[in-house]
This record gives sequence, C-alpha cells and structure tokens, in this order.
Amino acid sequence: MQTSTLTAVRGAVKYARSEPVLLLLLSLPAIPALFATNYTVLFPIFARDILHIGPTGLGVMLASVSAGALIAAVVMFQFGQTAGSGKSLVMALATIGGSTVAFAVSTWPPFTLFALFALGASQVVFNVSTLTLILARVPEPMRGRILSIYLLTSAGLAPFGSAALGITALVLGPVVATVGGGVLTLLTLTAIMLIEPDLWQVRAAGHGGPGNS
Repeated sequence: MQTSTLTAVRGAVKYARSEPVLLLLLSLPAIPALFATNYTVLFPIFARDILHIGPTGLGVMLASVSAGALIAAVVMFQFGQTAGSGKSLVMALATIGGSTVAFAVSTWPPFTLFALFALGASQVVFNVSTLTLILARVPEPMRGRILSIYLLTSAGLAPFGSAALGITALVLGPVVATVGGGVLTLLTLTAIMLIEPDLWQVRAAGHGGPGNS
C-alpha cells in the first residue's frame, strides 16, 4: 500500500509539473499559509496589550473574521461564475496582505474589526477562486491526488507559518511580525505577477480567457 501511495503522489506531482498554470495555482496557497493567515495565534496579545478590549473583544475579533468569511461564501455562491478567474484570485490575495498590515497597525478597535472582516472575506474568495481554477484543469481521476497537493500547500504549511510568526513576534513584537507577514505576502504576489502576468487573465473552463489552454 505504501508503494502504491508513493506512486500516486509521484503521478500527481508529475501531472502538476506538466501543467505550468496548474503548478502555479497549487503553489499560491503557500503564500498566505506561511505569511498571512496565521494571524489568529496573536489575537490574545492584540486584544490584551494593543487594543485593550479584553476577552470579550477577543471574541468579537474572531467573530469578525467569521462574519467576513460567511458573507463572502454566500456572495460567491450567488455569483459563482465569476469565482473562476485569476483576477479574483490576485485581488483576494492582495487584500489578504493589505488587510493583515491594516489589522497589525490599527489601535482603534472598529478599524481592527473592519480589517479582520476583510481578511475573512478575502480568504474565502482566494480559496474558492484557487480551487475553482484547479478543478477546471484536472481530469476527474486525478482530482483527489491534486487536491491532496493543494491541502499540503495550504493547510499543511500553516503550522510552520504560525511557528515562524510566533518566533518573530517574540523577537520583534507582534505588530512588526504581523506587518512583516502582510508585506511579504504583497511582495511575493508582486514578484509572481511580474514573472507570470498572465495569471491575471486565467479563467476556469467555460469562461474563456488565455488560461483555458
């Protein structure tokens, strides 16, 4: 069974490497997983020492992220045809980076909650857009294996991002650490767009655009 599993993994990696757009889409989730979406580990510090809103405020912070995610999910469900585009993916990832910076530098609770709402919403848009574009490029027999790679680059790398954020916060403080994650997200996205500008025009199958080939 171990041999067959390794063979399946190799086959999935080989297929992904043969499709440059697919390989890029599978790699993109590593950016927020490592740099941005681990911000919740520092919520208690922000609530207590920076915003001074206590345990109740901490709960509201978490609720703001969830509210943004829920509303974005409903909107994406209603207008799902626009989800399969590189444009929505890039804009969502840029919003993740910018909202992370905004959350980190804010000392006014209402603005902090707005930034967290935007973070929750943009994470859903990014995930839905990425998955839509990935599934449009993968034949059904390969989807399970390819999605395993997607989970590895998104959820699988998140603990490493959280550990790095915690260590950086210990050395440089929570604000600098969180701002750094947001800035790294934006810089990495900028570099990718300079190298692969066609990512902006990628479309899921059936939507047209240069990414369908």
